[in-house]
Amino acid sequence: GIEKKDLKINYRSTETILAYSKQYYLKFENDVPELENFRGTKKNGNKVKIVEVDSPEESVMEIINSIPMSSGNIGIIARTNSQIDTISSLLDRYNIDYSSDSNVHTINQAKKDITAFLKGILYDRPDDIINAMVTPFSGISLKEAFKIAESLRSEENTIDLFDSSNPFFSLRNKELSRENIMDLFESRIFPIASSISREYFLTAATVKSSIGEFFDAERDYTRKNFFDFLDLSYSENSSKSGNSRIILTTVHKAKGREFDNVIYLPKKPRKSDTYIDIIVSSIIEEIKQINVDDELKNESIRIDFVAFTRAKEELWVCTNRKEAPNYLIPEYSEMVAYENIPEKQEVTVPGKYNEAYLQFVSGDYNGAKETLSSKENWLRNIIYEFFQNKNVLSFSLISIENPFFMLKNNILKLNEKTDALYYGLNAHEMAESLYKNEIKNELLGSVDKQILSNIESVVNQIKSGFNMEQIEAEVSAIARINQMFEEFSGQPDNIMFFGKIDAVFSDGKKYVILDYKTDKTIEKASHHRVQLLAYKILYSIKNNISPENIDTAIGYISMRGKINTHENTSGLIYKQPDKYSETSLKKYISKFLEYKSNPDKFIEDYLKQPSEDTLYERLAELLK
Repeated sequence: GIEKKDLKINYRSTETILAYSKQYYLKFENDVPELENFRGTKKNGNKVKIVEVDSPEESVMEIINSIPMSSGNIGIIARTNSQIDTISSLLDRYNIDYSSDSNVHTINQAKKDITAFLKGILYDRPDDIINAMVTPFSGISLKEAFKIAESLRSEENTIDLFDSSNPFFSLRNKELSRENIMDLFESRIFPIASSISREYFLTAATVKSSIGEFFDAERDYTRKNFFDFLDLSYSENSSKSGNSRIILTTVHKAKGREFDNVIYLPKKPRKSDTYIDIIVSSIIEEIKQINVDDELKNESIRIDFVAFTRAKEELWVCTNRKEAPNYLIPEYSEMVAYENIPEKQEVTVPGKYNEAYLQFVSGDYNGAKETLSSKENWLRNIIYEFFQNKNVLSFSLISIENPFFMLKNNILKLNEKTDALYYGLNAHEMAESLYKNEIKNELLGSVDKQILSNIESVVNQIKSGFNMEQIEAEVSAIARINQMFEEFSGQPDNIMFFGKIDAVFSDGKKYVILDYKTDKTIEKASHHRVQLLAYKILYSIKNNISPENIDTAIGYISMRGKINTHENTSGLIYKQPDKYSETSLKKYISKFLEYKSNPDKFIEDYLKQPSEDTLYERLAELLK
């Protein structure tokens, strides 16, 4: 006959893990009848280990190394896709073999590269052409790409003046058609993609298949709907699959599965008290008699419970120092600390992004020969020149902690013009126009009207809360570095710090500096306070005002609630910069000054902090 199993009995986990899971649940929710007879069939095991660290994702590497091969498989369970993304990157970096529901990094990067390349082929916009030239598919060296980019940005040349025999520009006469796009895949994209990785190639193949579906479905196609369709394409066959000992997954996808060892990375839902959240929560509570905050908290506890009970023998819960005590059940768990993150293992992939190889595959044989014979270290020279000549610093520059982004966006000026960037610029222009009374409401669209309404809300809160009036907008302020902190008093007078302050309010004696932000959440508030501290110091020096008479505020004008109603709202944070803000600002300035005095230290840090972006590895090849 068929064996009947009691759903209140867990046949998977040790009694210790089950007792821990049960007591954790009851710690937050007392009345849970389903858990009254919840029990297991296995003996007690080791206590659950609560790993208290600053970077839970980084600690996963050391935990993996501590688990003997004889202890069975390992399930790394995360709450969010962003956690999966980070852990996937780390596992790749440490050259650790694993299986995953989706190889997020490779899929996203391959799609990004292919899309950028095709936009550069089909559009005449300089930014699209520049982004396409630095993809692996362009067929030209990065040195040549940057030279052309400088020429386009300085408007010394138009697109039509470039040599049509150039491996990239020779492709630009193609029209949007099935035949032309498929030819690009066969002759250029596939040969390059196959040299990068299996997952990268499979993603390219899936994108090509999706494009075929686009041409099957569309008759009156345009470049816009082509790229809209491409953005929606999904690389189903690019997952990192197999029978690896290590499995990376989310709680949702782990339901019904079991692992000998589980490393769980919980993540609490963010707390948001925006106007929209308060209104929507009130409506739900009134109609459904449900407390939204309690419901979200209870759901989070249930998700944690599911993750805990995937473990058969051993369970690690990796979380930050603030949340760690919430996961401690003394009788069944113990706190452990992993401080020694293993050193990054060098992964050698011969010729993976070799400049000459990419040129050769693209048919530029003379260019490949020239690259192989050249001994000029042009990229190092650009880096040296940048730090030597960069004497005016800004917060957006010094606060870039990843050297790759500083090299890409600030030194090589390859930063992409995103919709979010244009949205932010537009919002700041509207705030300035509002102060100058230059707004023409009849010309505004619905989006601009919402932005304006949110700006007005923030401004009115400051006016009423501080009994002040706005006295300035878009204020430029600059000071010598040696004026800002005692630690930098020995720096030369020609090294300056510049900032542009969005708005200043005053009652004649006290001042409030306001910085507008278009973030969707307040998660980066502490980082923004570091920026406001810099502005506070600059404004104090410029106007000879005591810093004690200057307050700061962050004005959020595009926030989203926990419950996404597709409406943006505003919010204001008055919390002042603190000791952490000062320490962080000094650290940022010190690091940049170190790079300025020794650019080789920047290059060393660059090579120590890999990025999944294909451009990173191409640049790294030139710096090694």
